[in-house]
Amino acid sequence: MNEQDNCTPLHYQYDITPQEYADANHLPFDEGNVVKYVTRHKLKNGYDDIIKAIHYCMFILKRDYNISSHLSSYNEAGNLKQLHVYKNGNQ
Repeated sequence: MNEQDNCTPLHYQYDITPQEYADANHLPFDEGNVVKYVTRHKLKNGYDDIIKAIHYCMFILKRDYNISSHLSSYNEAGNLKQLHVYKNGNQ
């Protein structure tokens, strides 16, 4: 392990980190965050990271496709049960 690896958390120790991938592919902020949260979910925050990835996907839907969406309908544990997506602003 080199000195750089000492500063890299376990959930980012891949051949290429999500940040390196996003930078190399000139991804915008929201797309970079989708890559980050999907990549690390099994090693860090599990379910919460997948919800964060969905959240950023929702920003992309609104920004690039004018599609509204929102997370709703949670169970007692606070886990998402339902995602609503509305194309062209129809609700």
